[in-house]
Amino acid sequence: MSFHRQGRTAREARRTTWACRSSGLPTEEDAGRSKMLRLLVPESRVPSPSRITHFNSHRLIPDPSMKTMKLSLVKRSRVVTLAIALTAMMAAHARALQINATTSPNLLSETGVAGAKYRLSQGNFDMSLDDGSGTTRINNQDTFIQKNLGNNGTLSGATFSFQLEHVAGQGFVFSMTSPASVTTTLAWGSGSSFPPSGPNVTSVETIRGNNAPSSFNALQLNARASRDPSYMAFEDLVFTSSATQTGTLVTNGRVGTGSIGSPASGPDFGTSVFEQWLIADGNLGDLDWTLSGKLTGARDSIAGGDETVRFLVNMKQVTLVPEPSTFAIAGLSGLAMLGYGLRRRKMARA
Repeated sequence: MSFHRQGRTAREARRTTWACRSSGLPTEEDAGRSKMLRLLVPESRVPSPSRITHFNSHRLIPDPSMKTMKLSLVKRSRVVTLAIALTAMMAAHARALQINATTSPNLLSETGVAGAKYRLSQGNFDMSLDDGSGTTRINNQDTFIQKNLGNNGTLSGATFSFQLEHVAGQGFVFSMTSPASVTTTLAWGSGSSFPPSGPNVTSVETIRGNNAPSSFNALQLNARASRDPSYMAFEDLVFTSSATQTGTLVTNGRVGTGSIGSPASGPDFGTSVFEQWLIADGNLGDLDWTLSGKLTGARDSIAGGDETVRFLVNMKQVTLVPEPSTFAIAGLSGLAMLGYGLRRRKMARA
């Protein structure tokens, strides 16, 4: 009987100890351990029994304050993970190269750094490469280099193949090839690719003392035919580079007034101006790229109105107006971090 009572007492003791440890309360063993610590350590340094970490042969049971700390660490890691995920969504939202059809983007700012142009002029130049200021003179210096391809009688209705090439770290090469396979080239830059080889090449290292630009993120394509009657047609426009492109590039179109030429159709036919943008989320100056296609312009042979029929490619540095979705993602990320900061301050006060 005594053995039975002794065994039952031992089981009850183990159950009591287990219940205390499960609820985080001190046990008799803790009281004994605390008493022994008071003999060895000054009383001011002895932790209370509820702060003692309990050990047994199977597991470690932390005190309640440690549980609270663990929960706060988990919540903090979740908030930080959410903020990182939102930031990654913002980065993924950006596109390497955005190509829109005929819609002008919303811009905060734009700065021209270079331009290539083909126009129909009766007695002046027909192709040019400029420093972003257009074809003009500033402080008695030309802002461009140029070549004459012929008069309006020979250019009107003729289809030219063009190629605008950018060599990273070196400069630009702009070429026009006539129906008779005669190629005329303008080049601005320096390096192993300059000056380009071949006949009919005009190459310079600087324009107005400026080297070819190395920083820009956009190409603006602009076709004009504002003389009546006239037109400027473009075909097979192709942009090639190591950047990933998204969207659709308008490959065939025509702008004009009147009804000259056939067929009288295509994007924006019947209006005087066509515009298209290619905008990268990085520096196009760091990439080798090529824009090529075919151009056909038509107009009368009367002198004057040199800029009324033309095709222009502007290289620019632009800043886009952020899209609403970008603002929303940034706002969610900011609120997540703000909420974490407020909760941390509240816990510190408690």
